[in-house]
Amino acid sequence: FRDHEFQEKIITDDAQIVNTQKCSQIGLSEIMARFGVAVVNMIPDFSVIVTFPFSGDASNFAKTRIDPFIESSRKLKEAVNRKMNNGEIKQFNTSFMYFRGTNGKTQAISIPADMIISDEIDRSDPHVLSQYTSRLTHSKYKLRRNFSTPTIPGYGIAKEMDESLRFRNLCKCNHC
Repeated sequence: FRDHEFQEKIITDDAQIVNTQKCSQIGLSEIMARFGVAVVNMIPDFSVIVTFPFSGDASNFAKTRIDPFIESSRKLKEAVNRKMNNGEIKQFNTSFMYFRGTNGKTQAISIPADMIISDEIDRSDPHVLSQYTSRLTHSKYKLRRNFSTPTIPGYGIAKEMDESLRFRNLCKCNHC
């Protein structure tokens, strides 16, 4: 977490729903996806869906940011099923991680989930995001991690933050 100390507070928050309003390029996409990889490797039969505004963004992220991370770890390489390891899905032992876009009608169909990590919700289709949320219905965990750079007041992450009641933390960068 060196130079990104604030990230630790975000990923260790044990709330069921964590909303994070952020500025751009602070490494939150990668740390949240790595958090998802950690969770699917710790909890058997657990499914995580990582959403991005577009499916191409999701696939590129999985290939360029998560695959090298997996390849750098002997334990993760051993845990991943090579037949279920591509830009859309990764299987670790009995758990799954899906990378999906939100600007399409079939993205959320037939995927059970225990956790949904939604990156850049302001650029995502809110209707499709709600479809992903419905994938948590039968989970005992029902975990959500929403984050985005805000665009307009009362929309996306700004709306989620306005409606959030539990905890607020302001982190100012001391490195710039």
